[in-house]
Amino acid sequence: MNKTIKWTSLLMCVIALQLGQVKAQSSDGSGATIWLSSTSNPTDWFDPINWSNGVPDQTKDAVIRVTSNGAYPLVERYDAEVNSLTVETNTSMIINNVIFSIYGDATSNGNFNASDGTVRYAGRRDQVIPEHFFYSDKVKNLVIDNHVEMHGLDTLTGRLTIGSGHTFITNDSLILKSSENTTASIGPLKTNRSGVLQSFLVGKVTIQRYINARKAWRLLSVPLQETDAPTINDAWQSGATWSAITPVGANSALNPKPGYGVHVTGGRVSSGYDQSPTNNASMKFYDNATNSFKPISSDEGTYARLTNQKAYMIYIRGDRSINLMDGVNAGITSTTLEMTGFPKMGFDTTVVPASNFTLFANPFPSAIDFSKLTRTNVKNSFYVWDPALTGSFGLGAYVAVSFNPSTGMYDHTGAISLVSEHIPSGTAVFVESED
Repeated sequence: MNKTIKWTSLLMCVIALQLGQVKAQSSDGSGATIWLSSTSNPTDWFDPINWSNGVPDQTKDAVIRVTSNGAYPLVERYDAEVNSLTVETNTSMIINNVIFSIYGDATSNGNFNASDGTVRYAGRRDQVIPEHFFYSDKVKNLVIDNHVEMHGLDTLTGRLTIGSGHTFITNDSLILKSSENTTASIGPLKTNRSGVLQSFLVGKVTIQRYINARKAWRLLSVPLQETDAPTINDAWQSGATWSAITPVGANSALNPKPGYGVHVTGGRVSSGYDQSPTNNASMKFYDNATNSFKPISSDEGTYARLTNQKAYMIYIRGDRSINLMDGVNAGITSTTLEMTGFPKMGFDTTVVPASNFTLFANPFPSAIDFSKLTRTNVKNSFYVWDPALTGSFGLGAYVAVSFNPSTGMYDHTGAISLVSEHIPSGTAVFVESED
């Protein structure tokens, strides 16, 4: 009798394998669940009828497999979680404005689309983001609540958050995307009471800054550490070298990355400068002693480290497809500036002398709230350059932003300006001492 029972059990196992039984073993030994898709509610992640072994959770693996009706999971309305996730070839899933937490391994040979969602890594052992895991290598928000390492180039369009006690290794492959509508950022990193970082970002990051199609001066900061920082040429000129005989246009030596970079004039070609009919200086730094902007070095030129100054006033017509030799008739386009390096982290201090203005550069790749800064003998006000204003020459103008104790809010001059006490990523402002 016992032999018959054992034989029957074995036969049932064989039959189950031959019939493609949908139950499998997950990484922790429990049954995985496979996406089936029902006819009544074919894309609902949270409907048990769509799964072979119940809705996934942090202890249960999920496999997204090809279905007969071609319908695949849409995760929306509620946050969701999974242990390990496998998105197979010719399948897809979409994370839409919710948090999707992964506690194990996650791979995709299909389309894992989180371009409008948040993906959280919260495993109990080290996790990896494989190359091409995200659809189009793009994700909106990333939350790191574990030790996580990137294994391929990915673009972040929202915010990166790293929890206390956790580490995120970029392998120099993370891009903080900036567009007409939004600029990606790194959220505040956790510190202890002594100010020592408890959240860790390891590796370089490419930080972008979108510039709309308007001829104007821009006051831009450099949120990078000095260690292994790029040159001005490598970053904002896209590594291009001027040549009078090189045709201007997409993919030329003057414009190696269409839609990116700017021209920088004011010196010799041998010092990395582009050339124009006037060759006026288009990139300057602020000198507190003289209370004025001065051109960057004409000798070292754009081969100088971008971090030699915390911020620059730079004249921008558009990207490097523009032919500067057209003079005042040269085109005007949008462009994106980018720099790759180790982002600044932790505390940052700016000394404010008693005389003249001090240029305060936002040191981080994220917006900061001026009202929450620790100020010692510094006025609760600042001046910001708004390139959208006409000004005296049609190239921008300053706006004063000051705290109003009667309302508890910040007022600003210039009714049409959109500036506020929130200083965007990649922006610098002027502050004054109370002395």
